[in-house]
Amino acid sequence: MAISERSTCGPRCGRRRHERVLVTGGLGFVGSQLCRRLALERRQVVCVDALRGTYAPPAGAGAAAELARELAVDVRLLDLTRIDLDRLVADVDAVVHLAGLPGVRQRIGLGELWLHNVALTARLCEVCAAHGVRLVFASSSSVYGDAPITPTPEDAPPAPLGLYAASKVAAEGACRRAHTDAGLDVVVVRLFTVFGPGQRPEMAIARWVDALLRDRPVPWHAPTGAARELTVVDDAVEGLIAALERGRSGSVYNVPGCGSVPLLTVLSLLEQLIGRRARLERLPEHPADVTVTHACGERARRELGYVPTRTLLGGLQRQVAAAAHAATARGRRKRHSGRPVERARLSM
Repeated sequence: MAISERSTCGPRCGRRRHERVLVTGGLGFVGSQLCRRLALERRQVVCVDALRGTYAPPAGAGAAAELARELAVDVRLLDLTRIDLDRLVADVDAVVHLAGLPGVRQRIGLGELWLHNVALTARLCEVCAAHGVRLVFASSSSVYGDAPITPTPEDAPPAPLGLYAASKVAAEGACRRAHTDAGLDVVVVRLFTVFGPGQRPEMAIARWVDALLRDRPVPWHAPTGAARELTVVDDAVEGLIAALERGRSGSVYNVPGCGSVPLLTVLSLLEQLIGRRARLERLPEHPADVTVTHACGERARRELGYVPTRTLLGGLQRQVAAAAHAATARGRRKRHSGRPVERARLSM
């Protein structure tokens, strides 16, 4: 659904190249890849991150050094809940807001979720509106819950199943209100399950890859028939940039990927790539987990010109290769302890 039927689209409302872009959460899985892409396009990029949470290469502290040294990105280690946002936003012409506490399954209190996912977004909306700066807010497919319609269009009613999803619904509400009341030039992007090199270690595919590489039981929370809309991180970045440059102010866009894929199919492909059979450790289903996600990408195709091009197999190959490389590096560091390093045969 559009945030508002009234458009405040003016000269700063997309369909132009934004030259100085602030990326919040810029050292995370998606954020670090977005900063790289924007810098390679010769834009001025300000990357802000608090480096809280878990990271996997090439995200995290390693990304901070690479972005600053090799791509001239202005990297700032800051907690956005504790700084003057006016000064931060005054020098940019667009903000892509990825920062927040992630994870459907994370055990995070309501107070923390509200502070980092809702109150921060609401304050950023106010500041961007005051400075006439475009805001692209990264929301989540979790807002749909167990959607009755698949593929799910953007105007499907929100039905969050957990606190994280509810925090994203509330943050979208802050964007909608600022658009309507203060004329904020805002675009909301709903990301689905993003995967590829650098995926956060606590996410399902990363955990399965790690377990297979170590020849350990694969933790399995998924309900029967579970399937996910999977988006390779490179396509997610393409979708965010398309929203930044061409998104209609006040609109919401799904960013689809490889389609809705049964999770057992994903596991089977990982078995083939790594050369090991999975031993499932069946664990209780999480009440906030949905059974199926499936994005309708028609609006993004029509209005943004966004069409995903990366394949499921290609994305999984790259994620496995990156995880295997990181595991080998860990193994080298442990050799002095005399502990054996287990290796898997990669079938790339």
